Amino acid sequence: VPPVFQVRMVRGELVDEAGSSALEWIGLIRAARNSQEQTLEAVADLPGGQIFYRALRDVQPGEELTVWYSNPLAQWFDIPVTATPTHDEKGEERYICWYCWRTFKYPNSLKAHVHFHCALSHGRPFL
Repeated sequence: VPPVFQVRMVRGELVDEAGSSALEWIGLIRAARNSQEQTLEAVADLPGGQIFYRALRDVQPGEELTVWYSNPLAQWFDIPVTATPTHDEKGEERYICWYCWRTFKYPNSLKAHVHFHCALSHGRPFL
């Protein structure tokens, strides 16, 4: 079970209730699998500049923070911005890698796979 951190917004900044540095917990925010569960968007002040997390909606107390790239930031990092679903034999949406044909349940899982993990996509490893 991953550690749980409680944070609050203070003057536009996320602050850990325990007083820990954001560097200790910000990387533990889970990647959103789709836009419905996404609460934060990673944005940059300039291409190659600092990256900030922006709340997309009011986040309720106790709700998990999840993040995904803004379209401009995704394009800057060569991460796909779209994923077209297909439907399996049960009629459920699935997302298929156009390089290796691996199947994913969520669009962002496919996008991350193509950029970071698919050996056939010639994607760069995550640094």
